[in-house]
Amino acid sequence: MSRVYLLFRSTHETLKAEAVVQAAGLPCRVVQKPAAIRMDCGLALRLGTSAREEAVAALRRAGIEPRGVFEL
Repeated sequence: MSRVYLLFRSTHETLKAEAVVQAAGLPCRVVQKPAAIRMDCGLALRLGTSAREEAVAALRRAGIEPRGVFEL
């Protein structure tokens, strides 16, 4: 089963993103970013592939733009 990983500039931004996505009613979890992803903060927001578009839309409405969106 593949998962979506959203990366942000900092730990603070990752935690803020988690709150926004959870407030939108979408399950997510802050995790260490997978080793295959080489950018920015050491944390990532992990969610199921079916929640990807809705989560990114909720983040954009809150003024948060993911630095990267990866499906692994």
